[in-house]
Amino acid sequence: MTIYRPDIDGLRAVAVFLVLGFHAFPEVVPAGFVGVDIFFVISGFLITGIILANDFSFAGFYARRARRLFPALLLARLIRKSAPEGWRAWCKALMRRRIRLRSHPITFNRERHARHDR
Repeated sequence: MTIYRPDIDGLRAVAVFLVLGFHAFPEVVPAGFVGVDIFFVISGFLITGIILANDFSFAGFYARRARRLFPALLLARLIRKSAPEGWRAWCKALMRRRIRLRSHPITFNRERHARHDR
């Protein structure tokens, strides 16, 4: 039996805002990757509580994960497969450009970073 924990939902919200802020505005939220660490800590805490319960089974644990995650996975795959080819190519190009500019500045501006390494 799981008990609803509003404090954990609050931590999840903080983590989501940190990660989204980091991806949208890396200059404003430079340490947004801490949100991922918060998610790992929350997951470890919750999973440990499930394991320490007397009625734990690996089969039941993974069955619950599959029931929760597979519907979203199937919906995402369906949407992606049903999108027109031109739209998919545009999205891929946008993501490549966004990842290169935001997340990997070294690949975008090697000369500037090379000067700082000397």
